[in-house]
Amino acid sequence: MGNELSEIDEKNLQDFADYILNHFEYKKNLLTYLKEQMTNVAPNLTVLLGESVGARLLTHAGGLNNLAKLPASTIQILGAEKALFRALKTKSATPKYGLLYNSSFISRADAKHKGQISRILANKCALACKLDNFLVQVI
Repeated sequence: MGNELSEIDEKNLQDFADYILNHFEYKKNLLTYLKEQMTNVAPNLTVLLGESVGARLLTHAGGLNNLAKLPASTIQILGAEKALFRALKTKSATPKYGLLYNSSFISRADAKHKGQISRILANKCALACKLDNFLVQVI
């Protein structure tokens, strides 16, 4: 504090600030692109879960067609396979949610209701995926 910056330090700070601004713009453009693509590919799933969680589910399942074929119980634990097999091996409690945990519905819920909300959300996701895949876009 109170020391003057040398020209090299000032130049490095300016370059770092430009770097941060460029990456912020890149992230903003990438999120806009993701929102546009998810709205085109799976509009109902996007409205239900949001772009990022919906995209993660689609990627993990291997596409909308594969996700639409999965039952709700599988969608609920999608992303928690390692924990599921560990629980089955040790005969302990199985996981209640996988990638759906990042949804705002579950993150805002009380701890005692998260499992039930996850189950309901997985059912709605299964319906939304089936609508997006097998029917013309219905919003």
